[in-house]
Amino acid sequence: MWTDGLNAVAHHLAQQVNFAVIAAAGIKDWRAWGRQRGWSRLRPVSSEGTSFKEDFKFQDEDGDQLPGVSVLVRKADGSLAHFYSASAIMGEGEYRGIDLLTPVWSLFDLTPAGRQEDWYPDTEYGD
Repeated sequence: MWTDGLNAVAHHLAQQVNFAVIAAAGIKDWRAWGRQRGWSRLRPVSSEGTSFKEDFKFQDEDGDQLPGVSVLVRKADGSLAHFYSASAIMGEGEYRGIDLLTPVWSLFDLTPAGRQEDWYPDTEYGD
């Protein structure tokens, strides 16, 4: 769901930053998934075969990917430096770490029923 929303604003982001979405999947599978989701503005990057997801704590001990964001900065010498990271998972049963990156949760919060803590977005919806 975060990535769906980021696809919608990626062209705005590209005016000021180099933006990519990283997954541990192989690049062919990752691109195919993005096409299926309708992501036309995102740059998919594969971290397959690297420790990137583990290094930033965006993968659990079973290899399952966890949502999160990281900001890296290119230094004057051309090297990259870590600037910021945040995970969606803040602790046991606390999944609000990057909620500000999607308006869906904020809109649900405006309704009488709220965000319904047991609701999670689907990966596919009927047309």
